[in-house]
Amino acid sequence: MAEVAARVSSEFPSIAEELRLTILAASRSGSDAAALFDEIGTLAIAQTEAAQEVRMATAPGRATALVLLGAPLFYVSSQLGSGGIGRLLATSEQRVVATLGLGLFLVGLTSACAILWRASR
Repeated sequence: MAEVAARVSSEFPSIAEELRLTILAASRSGSDAAALFDEIGTLAIAQTEAAQEVRMATAPGRATALVLLGAPLFYVSSQLGSGGIGRLLATSEQRVVATLGLGLFLVGLTSACAILWRASR
C-alpha cells in the first residue's frame, strides 16, 4: 500500500502529503476508503478550478505588465540598433530627461514585476 500511496501522491503534488497519509491510514484502519477518496477527488478538482479562475482573473494584469515592459524595451532596443541614441542624448537637457525617463521606466518595471509576482501567488 505504501507503493500505491507514493505513486498516487506523485500525480497530485499539491495534495501529495494528505493523499499519502490518507491511503496509509485507510490501509491500517480497514475503513471504507471510497468516501475518503471521493473527498480527495473533490478537493483536487476544486483546487484545479480555483487555479484556473485565478489565471483567468489575472490575465489582464499580466498582459498589461507585459505591454508596459515590452514597449519601452522594444523602443530602446530599436534606437540602440539604429544608432539613434546619440541623437536622443545630444544635449544636457536631453540627457536629464532621458535619465528621468529611465528612472520612471525602472519604477514602472518594478511595478510590473510586483503585479506579475502578485498574480502568480
